[in-house]
Amino acid sequence: MLRSLLFSLTVLSLSLSAKAQSQHPVVLELFTSQGCSSCPAADKLLAKVLAEAETAGRPVYGLSFHVNYWDYLGWKDPYSTEAYTNRQRYYAQAFRENSVYTPQLVINGREHHVGSNEGAIRKAIKEQLLANNDVELMISALSIKGEVLILDFKSSGNENHVVQVAIVERDVKNFVPRGENKGRELHHDQVVRGFHSYTHTRAGRVELKIPAALDLSKSAVLIFLQDKNTWQILTADQRELQTQ
Repeated sequence: MLRSLLFSLTVLSLSLSAKAQSQHPVVLELFTSQGCSSCPAADKLLAKVLAEAETAGRPVYGLSFHVNYWDYLGWKDPYSTEAYTNRQRYYAQAFRENSVYTPQLVINGREHHVGSNEGAIRKAIKEQLLANNDVELMISALSIKGEVLILDFKSSGNENHVVQVAIVERDVKNFVPRGENKGRELHHDQVVRGFHSYTHTRAGRVELKIPAALDLSKSAVLIFLQDKNTWQILTADQRELQTQ
């Protein structure tokens, strides 16, 4: 009886594992700012969706890109850069939009919604999890030497693809003394602290300088394959840094 029960549990575990592996990875890119009064709701929703996906074993990953075009309102977002604003502008071109906005959530580079539109976002995630996944990408080795993160990956990508690598930090919070969110303590998950692109898409090694003041116990590295022409994201993999 016990042997039968153990066998059933093993089969169930393997079945759930295979189901998770068969799902198409989903990368959620939130373009946000601490200077935007409508952004905290989107930041909160992203954290909620990612936590649910992790509990359910679904391959849903998040990137919180802080743009800098709200900085003029009296508060400079400490996580914002022009590079992240430019990334959002590239998406606007891909989507044939004339402008950018926050909060904007881009799902697998294929569609975008207002970052607090929970219904539309959940529907898009569900659809992307069921999409065909015929491209492979995985982190094969990961280590930290001093202030350098060393990552080896394997991929079935081709010359039309770009390997994107992001270092992200969870549970980031700080008090905002000025601007539209004056007097609020803001919380963010998956804040992009470093972002790099590589063209050697079949297999390779990348070495990244670890950002200053990064809390490794709350950080991860996310790698994903993106079509450089359509900007669609094909697959992804993520690894925690705290175990390195």
